[in-house]
Amino acid sequence: MKIILNLTLLFFIMSPELHAQDDMMTRMLLDDYKEGTYHIVYDGETAYLSRDWKLGRVYFKDNTVRDLVINYNAYNQRLERLEKGQKLTVENPLTHFILSDTSTASGGFLFRNGFRPYERQDEQTFYQVLHNSGNFKLLKHAYYNGREERKFNEATTNFKFNLYENYYIAYSTRQLQRIKKSKKQVLALFPKYEEQVTTFISNEKLKFKEWSDVGKVLSYVETLF
Repeated sequence: MKIILNLTLLFFIMSPELHAQDDMMTRMLLDDYKEGTYHIVYDGETAYLSRDWKLGRVYFKDNTVRDLVINYNAYNQRLERLEKGQKLTVENPLTHFILSDTSTASGGFLFRNGFRPYERQDEQTFYQVLHNSGNFKLLKHAYYNGREERKFNEATTNFKFNLYENYYIAYSTRQLQRIKKSKKQVLALFPKYEEQVTTFISNEKLKFKEWSDVGKVLSYVETLF
């Protein structure tokens, strides 16, 4: 979806086809401009985690569950639903949702919030749950930052989104600890069980090229309690 916004010092013209969430983006962009006329090419679709809008399952805090056509806006950090061609924010408080399907068993991706604040993230921030072994969860936080790109002597400015991903261990206390995909960092998580974990890693021939290797270690550590 390509949206061209004409911005001027005193007024702007907005296409009637813009959706409600794009209005917020427009206001944010306007705040950054002072004098002159600019033409901004804004591709809103690239701000979503999934390429397609698919039926997913949403779990609300009032214990209701709804199957909706959804996608996650990783720029504005919010879940959105598609209804009659309109992209609308899911307003009611929710605890978790499954993206791209209605079940993780059939290929859906589970996202949860409710973890303790960490740096810029708060308890409303959603994380993808990559692994859940009971006392530990392996989480991924994906988000987009936007920046403008304009070549010299060109009137058109492209608004580009850059994807960033951070990974965390969530403890049963909901406390988060950032982690990298490495043997050293995994061992540092469990100094009390370093010898056992080292032996497990060696026996399983884990190379930590995939995050699933971290998940295997978390499952193993659960057996040591």
